[in-house]
Amino acid sequence: MHTLWRYAFVALLLFSIFHLGRDVLQYAGVENIFTTLLHRKLAWCDWYCDPLIIPYEIATIAGGAFVLWRDRIGIVGVIALGFPPLLLIATLLP
Repeated sequence: MHTLWRYAFVALLLFSIFHLGRDVLQYAGVENIFTTLLHRKLAWCDWYCDPLIIPYEIATIAGGAFVLWRDRIGIVGVIALGFPPLLLIATLLP
């Protein structure tokens, strides 16, 4: 795997771990700089979005780790790289 792709998957893995940790702390009611950084409440997303995002984050972490471990992108890498743009689109909706 090319070095640039390796850095992309390491960044994906770090972002996903940060996001999962932040979300779990938010669900637990913890409020600090870590949990409020780049977070906003979405008008279209109510209580049901909280449990729905966890499987996507876990799949992104597992997919990124699998790609780095296997040293080949394949379909797992393409799917793992597809989650952050979907998350960004969902965040930018009003």
